[in-house]
Amino acid sequence: MNVLVDNSETKGAPVIIETSPTYRNLFGTIERNVDRMGGFWKTDFIKIKSGSFLRANGGYLVLNALDVFIEPGVWIALKRTLRNRSSTPSTSSPARPSNRSRSRPGSKWS
Repeated sequence: MNVLVDNSETKGAPVIIETSPTYRNLFGTIERNVDRMGGFWKTDFIKIKSGSFLRANGGYLVLNALDVFIEPGVWIALKRTLRNRSSTPSTSSPARPSNRSRSRPGSKWS
């Protein structure tokens, strides 16, 4: 079992001060490695890492608003997470897109 956050020993509401609110630091990540034999990405549940947003669950998350606006994708993801009351760690962040192509057929980028 992989417990992402355990605030059971915390007295009162947790207060998390995030000094570097990157996408990964706020929302967590799923670490992965390249399989040397097959050349593909692999991961498991142990490599799921929580972000400060989840660590502050039931408490307070202190952020510098300017830093949140400057970091690519963080403000949009933060609004979506608060609105939907749900967060999902991912293997990539908006600043570092995954290897999937997002171009449309026939566009100048395809």
